[in-house]
Amino acid sequence: MVLVIISAVLYAIALIHLETFWWAIALFACPLFCVLMRTRRPFLDGFLFGLIGFGSILAGLGYALMHYFLLSKLFAVFLTWALITYFSVLCGLWFWVTKIIKDNIVSRVPNGLWQVVTTYIWFVCSFTTFFLVLDHFSLWMFDWQGFFLFDPLLALTKWKPLGDLLMVTNKVLTLLLTFLCAMVPLFLYQIRAYKMMFLFIVCMIMVHFMYPPNKAKKEESFEWLDCVGVVSIICKTNDAQLLADILYNHYETLLESQPTIRCLIIPETSILFADMRGLELAINLFYEKCNTKDVHLIFGALTEHGERSFNSCCWACAGHIRSIYYKSHAVPIVEQLPQWLSYFVSYSTLFPHDKEMLVANNVLARPHYTIENDIILVPYICSEILCNHQLSKCHDKKRIILALCNDAWTDFFYIKRLMLAAVQLKSMLLGQSILYVTHAGMVYFEA
Repeated sequence: MVLVIISAVLYAIALIHLETFWWAIALFACPLFCVLMRTRRPFLDGFLFGLIGFGSILAGLGYALMHYFLLSKLFAVFLTWALITYFSVLCGLWFWVTKIIKDNIVSRVPNGLWQVVTTYIWFVCSFTTFFLVLDHFSLWMFDWQGFFLFDPLLALTKWKPLGDLLMVTNKVLTLLLTFLCAMVPLFLYQIRAYKMMFLFIVCMIMVHFMYPPNKAKKEESFEWLDCVGVVSIICKTNDAQLLADILYNHYETLLESQPTIRCLIIPETSILFADMRGLELAINLFYEKCNTKDVHLIFGALTEHGERSFNSCCWACAGHIRSIYYKSHAVPIVEQLPQWLSYFVSYSTLFPHDKEMLVANNVLARPHYTIENDIILVPYICSEILCNHQLSKCHDKKRIILALCNDAWTDFFYIKRLMLAAVQLKSMLLGQSILYVTHAGMVYFEA
């Protein structure tokens, strides 16, 4: 039990305190290997690991449900504990299946070195499969979606060689290599090669100092980013003139510190406007106050359509709105109830202050925004990039993904940092440059 707790704490601290303890993700699997070798209660050990490891990460989501989405405290606590219990049960089943296969199949390998090697290889494959299932299919009840915050590779985005490794491999092989490294010291200890074990640990420490933590590249090193500014606002109004004044005041403030600004970006769902025609009028009034039509305005808006709403990304230029893109993926429960759940409870009952989101089937019509120096921004709204495993690589260096997100729903820095790490990991996997924009500002990841 002590080893399980140590492993869960290492896993949780690596993701929650990503900036400082990212390296702990390479160690959390070691105690679990020892547990799986000897445990007689694999389900309970796995459940305990999930309760501590996954529960620590999910706690911040429960707080957000109460304070941002305004759920009743009772239902928010119930939903949070239901998720923690569900993922803990998944973890317990994973332990149990891994142990059963190890005892009944892997143990039939002749005793000696081959059995040790086979056992550890099985553990590495099992760990890799489990975290891939979590990332892709764990929320199967919500149209077979996954949960990206549990991905161990999020911590390794702080490790500089990860990007180079992903260029020559893929996510599956990288996870295999990660758990393989965690297995090596135990394997050397098992065969009593203490000198080799010590040498391996020294080499890992040297690699750590040779490759300092990976950091997002500074915005100032890219000329076209000098023309881009981010405004953090939450504006809920149906007064077109008031919205135009708010946008203009923020634009004037940015001009004082950034005179070269030509593109103004506002994060996801920052503007809540009931009428699309009124929103277009507000944008026209904004351009009249600016006395120029050369400014690009890209903003996230939430517009009402009867009893539902659209989460959209709007691009305005030359004095009017030129493109409106509607989000094609809904976050389960908080943006849209799955069909089976809507039979038992309505969205308005759970979220009396919000309207359920409509999902648009317009993936093929994703627009392209051409701004300074022929730079092309391709918009993706929050979960469209965080939860999307179908994105393909793009080799056009001038085509940049614009990830428009709203991180104002959580006060916990670690969740915001995990969202940033998920976008950075996506950039590495795709070999695609991404401009990530939230209320905290913007970060550019170059491919």
